[in-house]
Amino acid sequence: MTISAENISFSYSKEKILDDISFTLPSSSLTALLGRNGAGKSTLMRIMMGFLKPDSGRILIDNQSLDELKPKERALKIAYIPQFSPIAYPHTVRNLVLMGRAPSLPLFAKPGKKDEEIADKVLSDLGISHLSSRPIDEISGGERQLAIIARALVQDAGILLLDEPASSLDYGNQLKVLETLSTLKDKGYTLLFTTHSPDQALMASTSLMLMDENGKIEMTDKEHLEEERLSRLYGRKLHISRIFTGRNERMTCVPE
Repeated sequence: MTISAENISFSYSKEKILDDISFTLPSSSLTALLGRNGAGKSTLMRIMMGFLKPDSGRILIDNQSLDELKPKERALKIAYIPQFSPIAYPHTVRNLVLMGRAPSLPLFAKPGKKDEEIADKVLSDLGISHLSSRPIDEISGGERQLAIIARALVQDAGILLLDEPASSLDYGNQLKVLETLSTLKDKGYTLLFTTHSPDQALMASTSLMLMDENGKIEMTDKEHLEEERLSRLYGRKLHISRIFTGRNERMTCVPE
């Protein structure tokens, strides 16, 4: 499943946030969106979900305009994981995940056996089945983030948008979440995640989108990312280094 932006522009009052942005995210891809605070990354995410209407341009999912889809139809194609997901009630992990089945159910219907089987499989695939009966407020930050990702996965949406999915986690849990995203890409999902960390982007993504302070986007394969472009984005001289771990080559960002 692909998602595209065609000539998207957006302003708050008279301040231009996004300026004539176009791109396509192909199926089975994991793209990182980098940019400074206030550049418009979260705004773009909300437009891609249909939460905000652009001043001009449109979002396409498999070449169909997002505006042509009803909210329930959108939820079956695209899922959003915000930076902060406050949980008002301490549901068990399994019940929280089952909530993601709502778009597939008739109004007021409860999840059935098939829905429970789907939730249990996703929990197993993410390696958190052992947390099923635990209250969501009694597990670690990394486990909670995986549970929220599981809730999005049971929607059966092929596109996942994640707003800084690893920003508040310790390093070990950051790695776990990023490795999970890579696994989902290999299973055919189309993923876009925002991050303030070039290292996270270089570690996990297959391609990068660089959003500058003028609301413009440059898209590049990470293997061809130029140090000058990254340095210009953050206003600091940065170098891209390659580290050999013994099994793999890793790319990392180092300030001068």
